[in-house]
Amino acid sequence: MLGPARPRRLVLVLWVGTTALACLACSAPSTLEPLARSAAAARSTTPPVTSSVTSPATSTSSRTPTRTTRVTPVTGLAAQILPAPDDASDAEDPQSMGLDAFVAKFYARTAQSSSRTWLHKCGFAEAASGEWVTESNSLIQIFLIRFESARGAAVMARDLAASWGDDKAPATTFTDSVISAFGEVKPTPDADGDTLVKMIGVSGHVVIYLRQFTPHKPDRSGTQTLMHSQYRRVEAHGGSSGDTASPTATSSPTLPGDDA
Repeated sequence: MLGPARPRRLVLVLWVGTTALACLACSAPSTLEPLARSAAAARSTTPPVTSSVTSPATSTSSRTPTRTTRVTPVTGLAAQILPAPDDASDAEDPQSMGLDAFVAKFYARTAQSSSRTWLHKCGFAEAASGEWVTESNSLIQIFLIRFESARGAAVMARDLAASWGDDKAPATTFTDSVISAFGEVKPTPDADGDTLVKMIGVSGHVVIYLRQFTPHKPDRSGTQTLMHSQYRRVEAHGGSSGDTASPTATSSPTLPGDDA
C-alpha cells in the first residue's frame, strides 16, 4: 500500500477548444501531483513475494538485496516495464492495473473521482507500474499508462508537464529532445530527505512517467538514461503505434473529440 501523500499543490488547467462540448468531453480535472509511496517506507518494505532468494552482495553496502522468483510470467503492458537491475533491493514486480486500481495508486484521494471520470472519457485502456531501490539507495518508480488513442496520451502528459512548470526555484524544468520528453529537477530535500528528478514522455498511445527519489544530489543524467531505456522498451513492444507527441509544458493539447 502507498503511504500518506506528500503535500501537493493544486493546479488548475483551463483549455479552450473549438467546441465547448468537445472540451467538456475530455478536459483534465484539477491536477494533483500523483500519489507516491514514501521513499523511506519503500526502502524498508519487503515486497510481497511467492518465493525469494538472497543475491550475493556486490558491494560493501550492508544491505542485502531481496530478489523475487517470479512464478507467473509478466504479460501485457506490465511486460514493458524495465526490469530491476540485479543489484536492486525491495523490487516490486511489474503489475498491470485497470482504471480503478490505477486511479487509487496514482492520484491523491481528493482527485480520484474526477480523475477516474476524465480518464474514462479520454480512452484509458490500461496501466502498469514497477519500482525498485538502487544500490545507492535511490527509489525508482515507473508508470506506463496506455490510451485508446495517441491524443488521449498527449492530454495526460501535457497536463502533468504543465503543472511542473509552475514550481518555484530552485526547482527547474528541462526538455529531452532525443525522445521529446519533459522533466523536472527538485534539489530541495523533501520530508524524507530525498531530492527528486521526474520525467514524462509519450510513445504513441502510451504515457511514460518515471521518477527517481534519492538522498543524494539529484541525478538528472541517470534518470534520463533510465527514461531512454524505458522509452526504447515501449517502442520495441509496439507502443509507438501512433503519432508521438511531445509533452512540453507550454504546448496546447489536442483534445479527443476536437475538430482540429
